[in-house]
Amino acid sequence: MPIEDMCSLSSRSLTSPFSTAVPDSAEDVLLKGFQMLDMDNDRIETAQQFFSWFANLQTKMDLEDGAKYRKTREHFFSYQEQCDAILADVNAALEHLDTLQKQYLFVSNKTGTLHEACEQLLKEQSELVDLAESIQQKLSYFNELENINTKLNSPTLSVHSEGFIPMLSKLDDCIEYVSSH
Repeated sequence: MPIEDMCSLSSRSLTSPFSTAVPDSAEDVLLKGFQMLDMDNDRIETAQQFFSWFANLQTKMDLEDGAKYRKTREHFFSYQEQCDAILADVNAALEHLDTLQKQYLFVSNKTGTLHEACEQLLKEQSELVDLAESIQQKLSYFNELENINTKLNSPTLSVHSEGFIPMLSKLDDCIEYVSSH
């Protein structure tokens, strides 16, 4: 090979995309692999040991693969417990609201009954006031008769006084009322 070719060959190797690091020895690679598999000091000498080791490795890999699913499942169970607690709180609140509604209806009915009783009492009061006024009006004639009787029996009474004629007029009204009733 000519020298020019060798120079071109060396320049090509400098631009090569390959790593310049020296590869590990096969023993180093195997040692790292066994360390990852937790087999630093174990030696497999029989097929039974290999199958046992392989079963353990398979179980370990299954556990690692299932760990994220178990963790997600645990999160879902946690969320379910929180939702159940919220649901229990909501149901308790609904029961309290139902109790409040029943109490409101009870108080509302009692208030309505009380309002009707008050209306009836006001009506009866008005009727009693009217009756009292009517009785007072009727009693006024009897009370007036007593006043007139007292004035007539008075020794200072004179037929010439100014109040004598109106007093006789009232006496006539009282006598007429008593005779008609």
